[in-house]
Amino acid sequence: MTTFSPLTEEVSELLAGSVSDVLGTAFNLGAVPAETSPTAAGVTQVAAAVGFTGEANGMVYVHISSAFARSLACRMLGLTDAEIESDDMVNDVVGEFANMIVGAVKSRLCDSGHRCVLTIPTVMRGPRFQAEATGGVERRTFHFRCGDDALSVELLMKPAG
Repeated sequence: MTTFSPLTEEVSELLAGSVSDVLGTAFNLGAVPAETSPTAAGVTQVAAAVGFTGEANGMVYVHISSAFARSLACRMLGLTDAEIESDDMVNDVVGEFANMIVGAVKSRLCDSGHRCVLTIPTVMRGPRFQAEATGGVERRTFHFRCGDDALSVELLMKPAG
């Protein structure tokens, strides 16, 4: 069993709770933890990354299918699928989704005395993504089911020290 630093454990707990909170509040969707988040071969994924730096340093990646990303965009923007004009609209929503998740974590970290700031969200698309970290970085991955859809959230964190 992997042992993580106390700050990584704290961020992990906050992150897992934030995913469900944001999906419930912003999208009126429920999310439940899952063992894995299977990705079908050839399915386009949308991944958003938001970092945080300061007394706590890390990066969070949110991975969802392009179909789920489109569904979230429709919900957030109040549009039908036919009204979504481009992938740019969807990317903006996925970036904001990741920003809301990590923003909630940042707020709670700051409340507990770990000052940090967020980076601007970055969104990527492709058939499969995996973040590679340099040595000394702790990695946690969380999987969720949201109805028939799935999402994965990766935390890459540099331990304090």
